[in-house]
Amino acid sequence: MGRWCTWLEAGSFHHQNLQAESDFINKTEDNSAIMHKLKKLCGKEDLKEELLKINQVCTGISSIKILEQRDLPASDVWLLLQTVLDLTNDVFGQESANLNAYMDGRHPAISFWNEVQYFDPRKASQFSSNESEQLPHTLAAIAENAVGLHEI
Repeated sequence: MGRWCTWLEAGSFHHQNLQAESDFINKTEDNSAIMHKLKKLCGKEDLKEELLKINQVCTGISSIKILEQRDLPASDVWLLLQTVLDLTNDVFGQESANLNAYMDGRHPAISFWNEVQYFDPRKASQFSSNESEQLPHTLAAIAENAVGLHEI
């Protein structure tokens, strides 16, 4: 986890300092092959766009470092992952389709995570504005009596 965050932070740093780096590279009198390569690289619009996207997601994604803590409540894990997913959707759009597909159905614990949210007061109110709606059948089986979402 830490290495990925370090790479993202490095990309964000280079986005924030790209103009100063480009100025230095273009003003240098060094004629080495690497300097010629850097001059070409700094002028590419693709690089600027990619660094911009990295910068836009860096702060949000770097927050996943919190997942390295012990005794982190499961609801906090899910909320953090959902926040990161929303962020990547906003920034990358269609490019984040694989991550969306993984989180929507292929993740081994996805049904568990979806159901656990019903018990998180911070999220439960988002599930239903209809007070007669019940828990999913997989959770209803653990209740002796029918439980409306409004009660949770």
